[in-house]
Amino acid sequence: MVANDIADGLKAALTPLAVAINGAAYEFIPSNPTPPSIWVYPEDVTYHPASTWAWKAQAIVSANVLDLAAQTTLRSMLDTTGSTSVKAAIEADPTLGGAADDVIVMSAAGFQVLEIPALGLVFGSTWELGVVGTG
Repeated sequence: MVANDIADGLKAALTPLAVAINGAAYEFIPSNPTPPSIWVYPEDVTYHPASTWAWKAQAIVSANVLDLAAQTTLRSMLDTTGSTSVKAAIEADPTLGGAADDVIVMSAAGFQVLEIPALGLVFGSTWELGVVGTG
């Protein structure tokens, strides 16, 4: 597996979701994201017998942690189905366009207050992904 191909595949999977929430999807951690935004990054890699990569998808939906519309948006992103579900978007193509053998959204952190250097405290969540491949 190739990390840049996985990142590209995850971004492609998340782009329709980003459009649905009037936001942006990134294959890198952005230096100055504008909410709502979602991005992906690798965390842990196990190489044998099949490569298993732990990736994260992280989203911010508002710079106001008490924004009721943002809370509604984030709840829909935490759903297991629907056009704004992170899980449904990522698992729609389990090969990520041929970059992996399988991808599974393992869990989500729920509502989080995150600190983004360019924005300060923001409202969002983080999803744990498992990416498997033999190549």
